[in-house]
Amino acid sequence: SLRRPRVHPFGVVAGVPVGGLLLASAYSLETNIPLIYARSRPEGTGKRGIEGRFTPGDTALIIDDLITRGSSVLETAALLEENGLKVKDVIVLIDREHGAAERLRHHGYNLISILKLDIMLNHYMSRGLISEETYRTCAEYLRGKQIENQSA
Repeated sequence: SLRRPRVHPFGVVAGVPVGGLLLASAYSLETNIPLIYARSRPEGTGKRGIEGRFTPGDTALIIDDLITRGSSVLETAALLEENGLKVKDVIVLIDREHGAAERLRHHGYNLISILKLDIMLNHYMSRGLISEETYRTCAEYLRGKQIENQSA
């Protein structure tokens, strides 16, 4: 059964550069919730900081496209918090299941993933979109990463 995950109230959305910024922008446009852009690694003449309007004390929802170990999300969260924002939840499109959920939970953040890699693999296999050999190879790799992260 599908259940809707609980998302804490938030006042702004923040996209993780670069893929998450596109999703966060679309979400912001659809909901009229303000978008902020956390520049944790400035390029060119830009500087580290946050683009967009916010009030210190606001809660930000972080959005990203893909998560592996969670390093980019943690960088973004740290920058937001340094600037007076609170972070409780992170929404990602795809969780590669390499330990990010546990790592984020350890830092006090709740990870909500729309899709998990193992479910995607099962779907692709059941629809004949990938071969059984490809499925096995990917599933073994995924299991290995999960075991590796549990022992780390």
